[in-house]
Amino acid sequence: MTQRYRPYLISIADEAGRVHEPTPADLAAEAAQRLHHVLARCGENALRARAYVLAQMDLMSEKIAAPAPIPTDFRCDRHWPALPARD
Repeated sequence: MTQRYRPYLISIADEAGRVHEPTPADLAAEAAQRLHHVLARCGENALRARAYVLAQMDLMSEKIAAPAPIPTDFRCDRHWPALPARD
């Protein structure tokens, strides 16, 4: 038996009916709801798995909220090693 899930959030309508793009908080809430649904079917390790995934989501939401600035002295040859020469 296959269960169909509703699609990920594309847009959200508020109480007044205005449609807007989902914010990172909206996407995190959607992910948490899906995670809860999946973990409800898991065995005895569900609580540990849930704690781990929620901690990862917190880290990601912090990165989304405050992305690291691009350095002004960015140079590809300094930040990535050169590719090896071809034979």
